[in-house]
Amino acid sequence: MPQTLTQLTVLLRAKLNEATAAAWSDTDLAQWLNEGAREVARSTMHLETSATFSAVAGTQQYTPVPLNAPTGSPTPGSVIMINRLEYVPTGTTTSYPIEYADFNNLDQVWWTGQTQQQGTPMYFSCWGMVPNLKIVLYPTPSQAGTFTCYFWRYPATMASSGDVLEVPEGWHDVVVDYAAYMALLRDSDDRWQQYLQMFTERLDNLLKASQRHTPHTGGIDTWSASGNALAPFAGGW
Repeated sequence: MPQTLTQLTVLLRAKLNEATAAAWSDTDLAQWLNEGAREVARSTMHLETSATFSAVAGTQQYTPVPLNAPTGSPTPGSVIMINRLEYVPTGTTTSYPIEYADFNNLDQVWWTGQTQQQGTPMYFSCWGMVPNLKIVLYPTPSQAGTFTCYFWRYPATMASSGDVLEVPEGWHDVVVDYAAYMALLRDSDDRWQQYLQMFTERLDNLLKASQRHTPHTGGIDTWSASGNALAPFAGGW
């Protein structure tokens, strides 16, 4: 079940053999637990979400607020990496996937008409970093609509005792190990090496487990009109 900041602190103090605050304050432990949660999110990109923002006719560059939210804010939190962008013009239900391209590579598409061509956006690129990450589109949208962005995000910072750690179910010990490692490292306690090793090994296992929710590759056969697997030839393969 999800673990709160209070529950994580109790687990962490048990590992440190310090039931009540002495060498490490609750504030210190909360800081390291939040650092661990961010490190896990960066390494595994397990926090998948989506957010929408408005498309404005004639506007090519956007600084979407949902993607640029501070790391410590409530979900969706700030973006780590963008996975997919879609565009739906106002008054329609047609969804257009927009292909990513590196900013300089778009010179091969727009040449000298970067800001002149308008229509349905076909490409997007990114510029800058959070909290000023910009999305650049080509062509510039010729009509208003809605963008849906699918991305990996940072966890919300646990500030109150009842705030819940955002990690996959059953993997909270990865973050606790990280916090124990940092606490012991600060005090030059050699046990930090043991917890660093445990954190690294568990993080690696989580990375493998979080890449896909099934052992299947997820590919689609596009050779047949139905999208199903190809039937064998009449005479066999």
